[in-house]
Amino acid sequence: MFGNSLFGSLDVYNKHGEDIVGAVDMPRITGTTRQEFNTAEILNRGFELALGTTLPISSDIRYTTTLNFSFNKSEVLSLRLLSYDYYSILHPHFEEGKPVDAIYSYTYLGMNSENVPVLQGIDDNTWTFNDIAPSTTDDREYMEYSGSLQPKVVIGWQNGISAFGFTLSALIDGEFGHVFRKPTFDYPILSNSKTSSTLHTDVGKVLDNTATEIPSMPSDDENNLDSWGNYAQYLNTTIEDASNIRLKEINLSYNLPSSIVSKIGFKNARAYIQVRNVGLLWTANKEGLDPMYIYNRGSFGSPAVTLVNTARSYTFGIAFGF
Repeated sequence: MFGNSLFGSLDVYNKHGEDIVGAVDMPRITGTTRQEFNTAEILNRGFELALGTTLPISSDIRYTTTLNFSFNKSEVLSLRLLSYDYYSILHPHFEEGKPVDAIYSYTYLGMNSENVPVLQGIDDNTWTFNDIAPSTTDDREYMEYSGSLQPKVVIGWQNGISAFGFTLSALIDGEFGHVFRKPTFDYPILSNSKTSSTLHTDVGKVLDNTATEIPSMPSDDENNLDSWGNYAQYLNTTIEDASNIRLKEINLSYNLPSSIVSKIGFKNARAYIQVRNVGLLWTANKEGLDPMYIYNRGSFGSPAVTLVNTARSYTFGIAFGF
């Protein structure tokens, strides 16, 4: 459009997937309670939009930008799952009527008069970290749906400016519309029952009794800290908005003048420098955590693990053309 000043494409899709691998309940006589089979049915609907433009600012300066925007809504249409126990739904899973990688949480209500954390039960009932979980065939009755680990919106924005042989470009990308579970303090470390010496930054709030989103310091005679550790890591207060924007890479190059290059026997020559994994520009969660480096697919007891950030890398080079 507009004499090729604006270009792009729009793709709309409705993908109906069948025989997707999903976990299915099995009779205990088989030796297991759950196994993966090609049985799930998933619907993905959305669109992908690409727009770009090249604007000549002057005879020697040109600006180029390209924006990619994608939206996807997933829904599990069918899955032969007979029960929804706490172990399964606290972790990313398939569930009919929910998006892919849905997760649930315990609803935290604070500390009671006996200094024990209280959770929402079925209907108006409550229970504590020291109680047995409510008796039900469907643990979703006393848990809350927290969202999906899969982003609904993904963007990529490439910008570049060329002038007098130099070209500077930057790539920004972002993800929106999903959640993650942040790591928190593991209470068994307060007793001799925990062999690990790893501490979380939340330990300060626990020790000085200023913690509000997680339980505060337990009583001296508390002997159920293993349960405290298991429940605390799956509270609804550990769920954060995973939306983020990051500067993915920066590129700077210089094309040597042809008059100089031809004298040394080459058709063209270009010197360049690239910086990758520059850093996070914005994140929606209030603690400034980078969702890309929070792993939420661990086993029970380690629902959220902080990964080592990918190191920023620098690349220098010279390219010659014959």
